[in-house]
Amino acid sequence: MHRERPDVLGALRDARPDLLDPARFTGSERRERDLRAITALPRAAAEPPRRGPVLRWAVPIGLAAAAALVAGVVTGETAGDPQGPPAVALAPADVDSVQVLLRAAETLPDLGAESAYWRLVTRQTSALPVRAGGERFVVTDESESEHSIGVRPGTESLRVWNLHVTTTPRTPADEEAYRRAGSPAELELLPEPTGGRGGLTMPAGGRVPRVDRTDSGDDVYSVGDVNSSYADLLALPGDVDALRAELLSRFAASGGAEVGDQTQWLFQQAAALITMPVTAEVRSSAYRIVAGLPGVRSLGRVTDPLGRAGVGVAVAPERSVTHGTVERQLVVDERTGVLLAEREVLRAPDEQLRALGLADGDVVTSTSTLRAGWADEQVRVPPDAVR
Repeated sequence: MHRERPDVLGALRDARPDLLDPARFTGSERRERDLRAITALPRAAAEPPRRGPVLRWAVPIGLAAAAALVAGVVTGETAGDPQGPPAVALAPADVDSVQVLLRAAETLPDLGAESAYWRLVTRQTSALPVRAGGERFVVTDESESEHSIGVRPGTESLRVWNLHVTTTPRTPADEEAYRRAGSPAELELLPEPTGGRGGLTMPAGGRVPRVDRTDSGDDVYSVGDVNSSYADLLALPGDVDALRAELLSRFAASGGAEVGDQTQWLFQQAAALITMPVTAEVRSSAYRIVAGLPGVRSLGRVTDPLGRAGVGVAVAPERSVTHGTVERQLVVDERTGVLLAEREVLRAPDEQLRALGLADGDVVTSTSTLRAGWADEQVRVPPDAVR
């Protein structure tokens, strides 16, 4: 009997912290499901007891439903206003990105009046080392997702993913290796630099769209290790010192389980808040928290994974699940204060990654925000989507 292949790319994306994707519930099946995928254990043997609200994590959708967004931010545009929000003057060439974050806190666009759903459209890209037919090479896997958060009684929260999927060789050299391997329909992921198991496979082509329900009762998000309702999000303190203290109290309560380093943890949580349906004061204070972190450094003017101009900031490198040591960066539109993207940049690659052509400074994973804002309608679920 044919057994369905595990969604390896979903497991890999879920395993790495994703600053721009707030669909993270504490007490969810996420960690246990990742472990099942990585170790290929039968579901029945590894099924954990549920505790608290559950989020079924997923991966990526497309732009088909994006047109219904109301007053959402689209790469510097506001729906219904092709000119976008008012722009501030560009900084000089030697721009200090940290100062731009502080300016962003003052120039964030109005996301419009609250509606039934908060909608977030993102594009995810990963450089994945693989092997096939005796060849080793790197593929670029790209897909999109839309998370639609119901904030009114009776509404559901859905995340649709695995749309607009492409998996292609990363460079001409990778393309030659792929052809030498016979242009296979299936690829094997190489063992991760952090010691993960190899032998997992992924299709070389598209994947079936999937949809997950991500709410549980009134809870729609997790801030730190605390499951939160929309009312809880609105109640977060807008004062920067009070918000930082609130986040630090949650870090202490969690024991640093998600991220051991306090600076990395605050960087992740504050950046995630920027794309959540929170008050303008909380979003502004989140920028200020990032700007004030110890060791945060300016990257100056950079380009995000979609080619959009912005300025970047980074925190100290850390270990990732799939690429060893990476530096986490944020890219912000300096004219509008919109958060464009989060990306992971390779630092000090090991011998295996260097042999595959990956070098220090290469962007190996990224999540780009295509749109964030309010909508009157739920996300459209493709008819062929699997729940």
